[in-house]
Amino acid sequence: MKPALSIILVNYHSGTFMYNCVQSIVQETVGVEYELILIDNSPQDGAAKGLLQSFPQIKYQALPANEGFARANNAGIALAKGEVILLLNTDTIIRQNAIGHCFERLQQNEELIAAGVQLEYADGSPQVSGSFNLTGGLNFLMVIPYFGRMLRWLSMQIGVKKPSIAEAVSDTEVDWISGAFLMVKRSAIRQAGPLIQTFFVP
Repeated sequence: MKPALSIILVNYHSGTFMYNCVQSIVQETVGVEYELILIDNSPQDGAAKGLLQSFPQIKYQALPANEGFARANNAGIALAKGEVILLLNTDTIIRQNAIGHCFERLQQNEELIAAGVQLEYADGSPQVSGSFNLTGGLNFLMVIPYFGRMLRWLSMQIGVKKPSIAEAVSDTEVDWISGAFLMVKRSAIRQAGPLIQTFFVP
């Protein structure tokens, strides 16, 4: 049966994190037929060997060297059979069927092209999971040391939309979603094209 969802993981010296991530996916995900795809950016460390023995259903592809985030995920997308793709960091732990619920909500709304979830740190505190683009050149000025901090404060004082959501308490439309958990419809990938290969991130 063709999977509805393809979950893509990229290994780069992930070790135990990767094993715990896959285990949580298998234990927690219900309500959706999915496949697991592992793209290995560090096959020489042997971390994937034990994982594949424990979870033989994983589709595996080793890359010749560390190709980075974008190239590795593009390789996974090329292997994927699902009409919905989830890019998932290997240091995440899935709880409360987050994948199944996110998939269901995304499929219910034809206008949405992508979705994410509220990320949390290990202590349970909220982690930024989505953000807005600021108007015009402000995006580039915000990263300047000291000046960017002052500009951020000033923007908040005059009511400019916050660039990031500290905690999503309900469904919120954002301009971009964290790549740690990024679920996107294949139709959007067809329209936008693959990830930009020069976006490396080890």
